Amino acid sequence: MKIRRLSAALLAGAAGSTLLLSATGAGAAVARPHGHTGDREAAKTAPALSPASQIPATLPKGYTVVTSTFTAFAGAQDADQTNCPGTEQPVGGGAFVSSSDLQVNLNRSYPWSHSWIVSVGNASASSTNVTAYVICMAHSAAYKVVQTAGSVGPDSVNSQAAVCPAHTTVTGGGVYSASANTDVNINSTVPNTFAGGRTGWRVAMASSDPASVSFTVYAVCRPKPVGYSIQWGLNQQLQPYSEGAATVTCPGASVPIGGGGFTGYSIQDAWITMNSSGPDNQGWVVYENNDENVARSLDAAVICAGT
Repeated sequence: MKIRRLSAALLAGAAGSTLLLSATGAGAAVARPHGHTGDREAAKTAPALSPASQIPATLPKGYTVVTSTFTAFAGAQDADQTNCPGTEQPVGGGAFVSSSDLQVNLNRSYPWSHSWIVSVGNASASSTNVTAYVICMAHSAAYKVVQTAGSVGPDSVNSQAAVCPAHTTVTGGGVYSASANTDVNINSTVPNTFAGGRTGWRVAMASSDPASVSFTVYAVCRPKPVGYSIQWGLNQQLQPYSEGAATVTCPGASVPIGGGGFTGYSIQDAWITMNSSGPDNQGWVVYENNDENVARSLDAAVICAGT
């Protein structure tokens, strides 16, 4: 696990990460009928974090990016927990998957206590490296993680949202899936603005499982930091049977504190799923896998703070 402490100067440290689960038992993976992934095993390079020379002098208090690495084994779902240092609190997080195989996707990405947990469902025949991220800020007494329950039926996509309390703003969010099946994964995970200007987090889950699957959406909420903004990137086209990428950059000298991506999905798009979502230098990057025969839109979103 690597820690990038972003204050007036860049500090670095190292500690251990904790592997949480490896689901390889019966029902952990099912045969995929599409089979359009035979040549999709190329590896991607993990995004860069801001080097010291590019770090602005004024950042959110206690701003820290922590990374850890783990292996997503073939035919399994594997997870990792990445921890914030000291009393700092997680405000956002995600994971970068090296594989471009359409059968390797994010199943879970969510805050837990002083940590961020991600799990990757790997239905391919090859293991792959994963870099997990948690973005941390100084402790706030008004910090709150709001959660709400949802479910998705067989061969479909469904969304649910969690809304932040009054006088707080969303900094990040994610989802816990109750299924360890490699064919239940995130489709979209993004910040939302609701009536009255309140903010929150919305997640769409995609499932080709024969049974309904429950999930829990999390919104990380705290008082609005200086320089706060929600930015959306340029709309991209996600072509059939391919992996697509979308990026977005924070304005000025502000930095990413959370982010995600959205596809213009239809309810039957059970095979359009998120491969990666995480910070990329001064912005956010998402990779989406499309194992359907239709093109869809793809957008990245980032929540920024700092001046």
